[in-house]
Amino acid sequence: MWKEVVLPYLQNKRPGGVILTRTLKTFGLTEARVDEMTSPLLISTEFNLGVYAKPDGIHLRLMTRAPDATIATERICRGETQIREILGPYIWGTDDDELAEIVASLLLARQLSIATMETISGGILASTLSEVLRDSGCYRGGFVATSEGMLSSLGIDASLLKEHGLASIELAEAMAEVVRRHLGADIGIGVTGIREPSGKVEGRMLHRIFISIIKDNVKRSWQGKFPGIPAAMRHRAMIATLFELRQLLGD
Repeated sequence: MWKEVVLPYLQNKRPGGVILTRTLKTFGLTEARVDEMTSPLLISTEFNLGVYAKPDGIHLRLMTRAPDATIATERICRGETQIREILGPYIWGTDDDELAEIVASLLLARQLSIATMETISGGILASTLSEVLRDSGCYRGGFVATSEGMLSSLGIDASLLKEHGLASIELAEAMAEVVRRHLGADIGIGVTGIREPSGKVEGRMLHRIFISIIKDNVKRSWQGKFPGIPAAMRHRAMIATLFELRQLLGD
């Protein structure tokens, strides 16, 4: 029915020409903020722009219809240039790009090794890096700490845990440095935070993720709040970490 009836019908109804699309992928801004920042482009007569929330950030989809491929390509390129001028630092990829694959390519190209220590993300970062780096030797390994006692046994100062708890940049930075030294990696990553309420944590710290990446004397630390079910929060923590790592490797 599709081939013999529906498709011929749609082809007869469709105007002639070429349709071309391009997707730009961002992280670090809300959908509303991206919408606001790119609103001047919504009135463009050369292309249509759609903004969509996805598990790996906010995607912007450009679409144009033109008499031929050359004109369509020129329109898409102009639109992409305009978006990059507005959202440049937040754009991490296009079309079929995967963030983990981009990070893996950068690590391999620079011959850098990496190690991780996680609490709130439950090992999803270790699993992702293990998959994309496979047998390259770049991923030295990681620890998934499920308690303050385990963090102490891995080399985190007990006084730091007592003073700052699990929800702190200070802990993420200590985790990154400890795992980097322990596994002899060029880059150490610490990811921590609080998902469930407890007597030790103020309400404002719930659902917060703290990330630190250390390479030589360069330290990149970040925090964000991702409410939602545990699985979604773990995934967002992984994406946020990969985005920050890409930013560091791109400097």
